[in-house]
Amino acid sequence: MSNQENGAIKQLKLRIPMPMFQQLVKDAAQHAEPPATRARHILGDALMDVELTDADKAEIKRLIAENWAKIRGEK
Repeated sequence: MSNQENGAIKQLKLRIPMPMFQQLVKDAAQHAEPPATRARHILGDALMDVELTDADKAEIKRLIAENWAKIRGEK
């Protein structure tokens, strides 16, 4: 299921101007992808060169564990 809870996933809500949304819809259609998938690809490409440190990775691990605890009702 696409909306199934997953502790390793962070949902992000964006507010973007309508012209930008229309650009995204057109670009997604050109790539035969849904707009949300295309937005993830664009964001992924933009962040490709951002290196994560060991401290970043440790924080990610902590956040994932915290999310799973919430999902399981442990927190």
